[in-house]
Amino acid sequence: MSEQASEETGSGAGISLGGNSLGEGAHGDRIAEATSRIAELEAELEASGTTTREASELARAKALLHAWVDSVVAVVATPGVGRAVLIHDNGTESRIASPDLPFRLAVPVSFDGRED
Repeated sequence: MSEQASEETGSGAGISLGGNSLGEGAHGDRIAEATSRIAELEAELEASGTTTREASELARAKALLHAWVDSVVAVVATPGVGRAVLIHDNGTESRIASPDLPFRLAVPVSFDGRED
């Protein structure tokens, strides 16, 4: 499959996979492999998406993501199942499956002030 996944009618919004301006060398190869693998898996589900590594498109995507994150009014982090649920100011929920995000969001355990 090419880096550019075709967008099907009714498949939802995506981000286009442009040039290879970011990530040169081995790091860039890992990024290219990851984006290609994800696009192929989504295509198998008949929910094709697109990705980008081109600088201007990536900047646009990051700006949209920042605005989306800024709309979060509550977070439920469940590290045990690798999931975080974001609750937005309009009442919608966004569920994110991630091996590390829920751990980053969880409050660290502290034994300070513990009674003996």
